[in-house]
Amino acid sequence: MITPLGYGSNVLGLDRGFDELLRNGEITRMPKIFGVQAANCAPCHATWQSGGETPVPVTVTPTVAEGIASSQPTRLREVVRAVRRSAGAIAAVSEDEIVSALGALARMGLYVEPTCAAAAAGLTQWLASGAIRPDETTVVVLTGSGLKSSERIGQLLKLQPRTM
Repeated sequence: MITPLGYGSNVLGLDRGFDELLRNGEITRMPKIFGVQAANCAPCHATWQSGGETPVPVTVTPTVAEGIASSQPTRLREVVRAVRRSAGAIAAVSEDEIVSALGALARMGLYVEPTCAAAAAGLTQWLASGAIRPDETTVVVLTGSGLKSSERIGQLLKLQPRTM
């Protein structure tokens, strides 16, 4: 399971939901949970990389993925624990990677906002590193419609308005 990661509610929801399914015998193992942050605002990723649970100071700059731009997530420790418990990981993706994923998803017919395109960029990273194998079943949670930010998406993808 790959999801955009800001304050961590998506990660914690996945953790709690799958934990309940596991305890009730509905599934036989906990899926790996992968969270993706924009590199321009990635406090969970920095903490993940440190190997601990104590928040690590990060430099925050604007990102096209404003929906996950959370400089001080209040449940950071819980998020990191949930990801570790699932044997998943946390990635940070660049602005270029986000825009590239946004375009790739659009070409597939998936009109999403930049925030959730970050999750697809994370999948690309993990496939390249071998952390996720191409033969594994992987779900990328696309959390928001592109209708939220059509003008900005047009700018990012360098689309020209059509005249009638």
